[in-house]
Amino acid sequence: MRAQVVVTTYEQPRALGLVLAALERQTVRDFGLIVADDGSGPATRERIERHARATGREIIHVWQPNRGFRKCRSLNRAIAAATAELLVFLDGDALPRRDFLAEHLRLARPGRYLAGRLVRLGREVSDAMSEDDVASGRFEGRRFLWRAARRGQILQKAHYAFVPAWLGRAALRRDGGSWTGANGSAFRSDVLAVNGFDERMGYGWEDTDFGQRLGLAGVARISVRYSALAFHLDHDRPWRDEAAMARHRALMEESLRAGLSRCYHGVDRLAETAEPEARIDRWP
Repeated sequence: MRAQVVVTTYEQPRALGLVLAALERQTVRDFGLIVADDGSGPATRERIERHARATGREIIHVWQPNRGFRKCRSLNRAIAAATAELLVFLDGDALPRRDFLAEHLRLARPGRYLAGRLVRLGREVSDAMSEDDVASGRFEGRRFLWRAARRGQILQKAHYAFVPAWLGRAALRRDGGSWTGANGSAFRSDVLAVNGFDERMGYGWEDTDFGQRLGLAGVARISVRYSALAFHLDHDRPWRDEAAMARHRALMEESLRAGLSRCYHGVDRLAETAEPEARIDRWP
């Protein structure tokens, strides 16, 4: 079984470069990349092309014009362009640990989705993170993380980095949640069964909605929060809008009450709502 890693991004070429470097450290070597780009400028495309030429990695760059926070549409375009059985979703500011992809592949089955979590790094550590920190694996080492924790530079979920996977599964079963687009995977057939992501949603609740609809479709959730780990780089979120998030939550709850697993504003409407400016670039 082959996987494609779907990496979402918007105007963070430095962070994206670090994520791409972390993906090149994976113990699994045979995988493709799809960068779901929500309207970044040319620096992001240049960063992707440079990585593709340096590594020979198969990369698809799915770009759409910048018309506000439209991550769901960007993801749906990536899903439509994908060809692999398994899609592993990762945000462009989340550095995967070396065994991240191997764990997703090991536990993947049709009819289940995997939900992981992030160790959230502080701003100081995030801003200072270098490609050498990533390429060497220093960023995921216990010494590095312990020093960051002592300086207050692990903002959330520090225990994921220090608790062994077997102990986390045995003793801390309640710690987790539904789908997170920053660290999750599902078979493409299951993703298409729920028609992907609801494009009516911007920032907030879009991931939870997707996970709940997978559940309504009979796709079981398996937690990989202690075994498939990624580290989030801190940054501002100017797109956060509390009123919009409340609307998104209401849409999610409406779908849940109605038992609707398949959204209407999803993958199968891409052709109907096509944007001439959008493009797909492929390497090699």
